[in-house]
Amino acid sequence: MNTKENKHHEQWKGVESMDIIKSFLTIEEYYGFLKGNILKYQLRLGKKDDVEKEKAKIEDYRKELDKNIL
Repeated sequence: MNTKENKHHEQWKGVESMDIIKSFLTIEEYYGFLKGNILKYQLRLGKKDDVEKEKAKIEDYRKELDKNIL
């Protein structure tokens, strides 16, 4: 995912929150987590952050889902 530019995603040096989440979930749970975040950002599009920023987050989660399913 596009988290390298966001230092708040890094929990420890070289370890990001998404890596931790993925390691604690089954693959099915991880797919659900990704799908849930895609839906969350779609539903609140334009209501919280800049629309383009939210669209980028949706795309990041879609790419991560596609990468893990294929």
